Amino acid sequence: MLQASMIGHNDYFTTLDLNTHTITHNIFLNDNSRTLDEIIIQSDRITERNSMSDVSLAPRKIAAKQGLWEDPLRAVSILPGVHKQGGDLFSPSQIFVRGGAPDENLFLMDNTQIYWPWYQGGIRSIFNIETIREVELLTGGFSAKYGNALSSVMNVSTRDGNYENWHGNFSFGFANAQSTIEGPLKKEKISFLLSARKTYLDLFLKPDEASFPVSNLIDGTYKLAWKLNEKHKLTFSGLSSSEGTAYSASKPQVGIPNEIDTKGYKHTQSVQLHSNWSDKLYGKTSMVHSNTSSGVLVGRNIDFN
Repeated sequence: MLQASMIGHNDYFTTLDLNTHTITHNIFLNDNSRTLDEIIIQSDRITERNSMSDVSLAPRKIAAKQGLWEDPLRAVSILPGVHKQGGDLFSPSQIFVRGGAPDENLFLMDNTQIYWPWYQGGIRSIFNIETIREVELLTGGFSAKYGNALSSVMNVSTRDGNYENWHGNFSFGFANAQSTIEGPLKKEKISFLLSARKTYLDLFLKPDEASFPVSNLIDGTYKLAWKLNEKHKLTFSGLSSSEGTAYSASKPQVGIPNEIDTKGYKHTQSVQLHSNWSDKLYGKTSMVHSNTSSGVLVGRNIDFN
C-alpha cells in the first residue's frame, strides 16, 4: 500500500505489486484547497509619532508598575527624564519633567485639556485606570499643535465600551471604592462605558467629630461610542468630579482655625468624529468643554473662590 499526501490536496492511496523488478507509477493529487472567510483588520486611529521621546503605556503596564494605586502619573514617573516628586511628601503623583514644574506639563484626556489633574493637592491623579486605553507621554521635541506646553505633553486616551457583551466589576480598597459597567446599546455598533469612584471616610466621620480635616471625593468617567460605518466613528466622553475637605473644631483653640472647608469641581466633555479616509489620510474633529472651579474657606478671615 502506497500513500501520498500534500497540504491542500486529497490523499492518494494505491496498491503496488513488488514482484516486478521495475515499477513506474505516476501520482496525481486532486486539489482540495479551502477558501476561508474574509478577515478585515482595522484600527480606529493611525499611529502618529511626533517625537523621539514619545512613550506609550498600556493599562496592564501601569497596573504592573504601581500595584494597588494604579495611577498613570505614578507609572510615568519611572521613565527617563521624569522625576518622581520634588521633595513634597503629600504630592506623590505630581511629575517634574527635565526640571520643570508640575504646572508646565500639558495634560489631555481625549483631546480635552485637564488644567489640574490631581486630587487632594497631588496625592493621586484624576485618571481612572479602568477607563484608559493608552497613556502617551512626550517629554521633548513635540510639535507646535500642543500650544505653549513647556516641559511635556501627557495624552490619555479612554477606551470604548464592549460592543458584544455586558461586563461589570466592583472593588473596595483602603481609600475608596470603585465600580465599572460597560456593554452594547446596539451590538457591534454602539457601546457605553461608565466608571465611578467614591471615598468613604467622610461617611463615618463628621467634620465636628474628627480631629483632622476629612476629605471626600466622588468622580465619574464615561464614554459613548458609535460606529457610523467602516470609516467613521463618533464618540462622546467626559469626566465629572467633586472633591472637598471639611473640618470644624468643637473646641476652638487660639491660633488654630476653627473651620476649614474646601470644595472643587471638574467637568470635561469631548465630542469627537474619527475618520479613516485611507491608509495615509485620517481626520479627527473635536468639540470640547471644560469647567474647573475651587473654593477655600479657613476660619472667618480667608475665603477664596
